[in-house]
Amino acid sequence: MDLATNETPTIRDSCDIAPTRRRTGKAVTARVISAALAGAVATWSGGGALAQAAPTTPPVASNPATPSPPAPGSTGVDRGMGTGASAKPGSSASLAQSDGNFVRDAGAANQAEIALGKLATSRAASPAVKDFGHKMVVDHTKAYDELAQTAKAKGVPVPTEPTAAQKRTAARLEKLSGAAFDKEFAAVMVDDHKKAVGLFQHEATNGRDPDLKTWAARTLPTLQEHLQMAQHLQADVRKQ
Repeated sequence: MDLATNETPTIRDSCDIAPTRRRTGKAVTARVISAALAGAVATWSGGGALAQAAPTTPPVASNPATPSPPAPGSTGVDRGMGTGASAKPGSSASLAQSDGNFVRDAGAANQAEIALGKLATSRAASPAVKDFGHKMVVDHTKAYDELAQTAKAKGVPVPTEPTAAQKRTAARLEKLSGAAFDKEFAAVMVDDHKKAVGLFQHEATNGRDPDLKTWAARTLPTLQEHLQMAQHLQADVRKQ
């Protein structure tokens, strides 16, 4: 109703208003549906982008066959690092340090006695000294060969020459000859064999490797005999 004119709308006017309202409602509904579809598309697109941006990382499989590294200060021998097996009994890796020292000292001592014995056969004046020198070459060559064979089976190296100190002793004797050589040689033999007897006695009693311990006990009587012979020889050459 138009209040300004007090005129009542006609039936035609009412018919004109109804279609307009229906068209307006349809437009609003279309806009709402369009907005909802646009939001759904955006949500789906964003989810796909996120899925592509953050692919799932497959788990890394551990290798149970790979051993863990040894602890600081550890050699890894007992664990078999690098070889796949632990050291065999009697090998250089498992040989007690005292037994290894015995092989080293006994090997060098035998080499020293062989060298001095050869020197005595050429520079001594006394036949007894020459004979003793020859015995040193024979007996200590035999002892050295036995030690080398036993040590080789265990993978333990054996010295192939005397120590530096033993070489200096040989160099000093090489400058002597005759009676002077005989006296000095006899004194060196007594001193050397006292040390050798003590070395072999210790291994025969306290050695941990059964083969080296047995060999030391078997060789000890020969060294004790050498010591007695050297002491008698020293007493004889002092009288000259």
